[in-house]
Amino acid sequence: MMRISLKTAICFVGYLLQSSISDAQSRPMNWSVITANSFIEKFPNPDSICWKPNANHFDWQAGYTMFTMEKLWRATGDERYFNYIKRYVDQQVNDAGNIPDFKPTALDHFLPGYAIIFMYEQTRLEKYKIAAKKIFEGFKNYPRNSDGSFWHADWAKNQMWVDGVFMGQMFMARYGKIIGDSSIAFNEVTKQMKLIVAHCQKKNGLLLHAWDESKQASWADKSTGLASEVWSEGLGWYAVLIADIFDFLPKNNPDYQTILIHLQKLCAGLKNCQDPNTGMWCQVVDKPDKLDNWNETSGTGMFLYLIKKSIEKGYINRVEYEPVVTKAYAGIIKKAKINAKGQVDIIDCSSIGVQNNYAAYISQPKEVNTFAGVTSFILGTFSVENSSMLSNEVIPKTSSNYPTPLAPEILPGKGLAQFDFLYAGEAKKQNIYIIRDGKIVWEYKDSISNGEISDAVMMSNGNILFAHQFGITLINPDKKVIWKLDAPKGTEIHTAQPIGKDHVVYIQNGDTAKLFVVNIKTGKTVKEFQLPVKNPKGVHGQFRHARLTNVGTILVAHMDLGKVCEYDFNGKELFSIDAPGVWAAVPLKNNNILVCSNKGYVCEFNHKGDTVWDFSLRNIPDYKISNPQIAIRLSNGNTLINNWFNLWQGNPDPTNPPVQAIEVTPDKRVVWALRSWKEPFNLGPSTTIQPLSEKGISEDVRFGDIK
Repeated sequence: MMRISLKTAICFVGYLLQSSISDAQSRPMNWSVITANSFIEKFPNPDSICWKPNANHFDWQAGYTMFTMEKLWRATGDERYFNYIKRYVDQQVNDAGNIPDFKPTALDHFLPGYAIIFMYEQTRLEKYKIAAKKIFEGFKNYPRNSDGSFWHADWAKNQMWVDGVFMGQMFMARYGKIIGDSSIAFNEVTKQMKLIVAHCQKKNGLLLHAWDESKQASWADKSTGLASEVWSEGLGWYAVLIADIFDFLPKNNPDYQTILIHLQKLCAGLKNCQDPNTGMWCQVVDKPDKLDNWNETSGTGMFLYLIKKSIEKGYINRVEYEPVVTKAYAGIIKKAKINAKGQVDIIDCSSIGVQNNYAAYISQPKEVNTFAGVTSFILGTFSVENSSMLSNEVIPKTSSNYPTPLAPEILPGKGLAQFDFLYAGEAKKQNIYIIRDGKIVWEYKDSISNGEISDAVMMSNGNILFAHQFGITLINPDKKVIWKLDAPKGTEIHTAQPIGKDHVVYIQNGDTAKLFVVNIKTGKTVKEFQLPVKNPKGVHGQFRHARLTNVGTILVAHMDLGKVCEYDFNGKELFSIDAPGVWAAVPLKNNNILVCSNKGYVCEFNHKGDTVWDFSLRNIPDYKISNPQIAIRLSNGNTLINNWFNLWQGNPDPTNPPVQAIEVTPDKRVVWALRSWKEPFNLGPSTTIQPLSEKGISEDVRFGDIK
């Protein structure tokens, strides 16, 4: 978008401040950007964002500022906002991931952790993840009331404040989505949000400022423990939380609809309490008719953000609520004034604690440039000036500090419903899945046995044969083991294929590597011969996948030799072709060979050694295929390529996971990509996919005369 300098913008500010509502609509000015840039000029060092000199700067003031600056960065791509957040976070988090100034003594102290998770999202630096976990741990022993509600602070014993719910749960919601402990985090978030509603919501949908379980606070009603009034800024923070919570909370969360109803009721209550003359909301929100009540800027900015975002997200009706937004925006921009230095000041703000009564709330001074007031003004005006961002938030492509996407956000094809298939992969656990009509209809999970599943095939009778590094297992649809072979000590088995119902061919990696054919009925070995290897001691890297051909021979992928060989039943080499990094060699119906290499290519060769078709994974820059293991040719002529992810190097980034497989046309277009890492359809790493809709019987092969 076009950049507007502060000096140029100021030339228009005086005019806009005098404009009518209709004129303000016809002359859109990016107030959020102007005010944010002015704020950074005033506070170039974000450590100076604290409520008094030398106060702890790991507190809500800086946390809320960074929360708002992130939204501007996403909307504009201007790196000054990103760098401002990064400077703040790096001044709090050391290289070991420690946060010296974090004290889990108040919910206000948790909010800066939201920016730390943002930096982890963008940079993947482990120190930010460690720091976020330390903050999350701060909730474990945090004081609660008897119903589980968090105290606002250790100095606010037994007190639950509406603004405190934002401070703690905004961090926790993002933590659950990005870092982990999702079920714990989301359950806690919705629990706290439901509790504050249960205690503080009035019939008009708005929430009173606070509740004291002990009823001992000076402001607490002696019967209910409730504060007397709905305070603008306090309710505003809850409004921002409930506006953003659905960006993190899964739709299948049992409390999703309940929280959505709370949002809709809050929006309705705010609409009914909007000052009809100014479009703003008052210090005591639900008493706009009181002559001594006054329009408060901070809460208005937050309410504007809630209602506009809710419209764009489809939570509330646009026709009904857009006039509310229009009036609120026209009202709030009149609270921006230009000072003698040419900087933006925001007037009529109020940042206070819980007060004893109505008179105490409305007698508070009308402050200028409170941190909450300025950032809420930015947030509210941002929501109108960049409304398209609210419905489909996009990460800017301007910063080099975040990881390159591993795949497009929207993938081609039908996801899990593309076709029915068997799925397995090399992982820490032995998991196999059958997917039909886009759903997991059968699964086998073994977290006890050692070894990774390298090969798996489903037979026509529903039995599944799989090689798992330290042996081979055959199970029936009821998951009962009907045959098993253990690899001798010092050896590994990564590939196995059924021959009819009674025989299995497999390769045993080892000091003396061999191919075997075993009769699973009698347990007798009916054929064996030695296979050459480059490194007899490098057992793990000798072989992965071998496949029988339609002429009764076998193709073997020699990983350590970097070549594919075809052998007859007696072990005689009939054909060989160099294939560096080869992981699998699959025979095609036209008698050609499809080779998959972890060097980043898939090639089809004929028996003359000519390349018939090749596909470099570098030719699809939108997809980062780092570990292709097996490629097969589908009956439609497309090629299916598996992309393995190494869990031993860590879990995939939940915000940027790789695809597990792609389907490529002969002209090298990706027409399907599988990315299924989220529960309840987390398939894990991909090594082998067997399409179940393809014609043919997997065991209908022969090796020599054995069939």
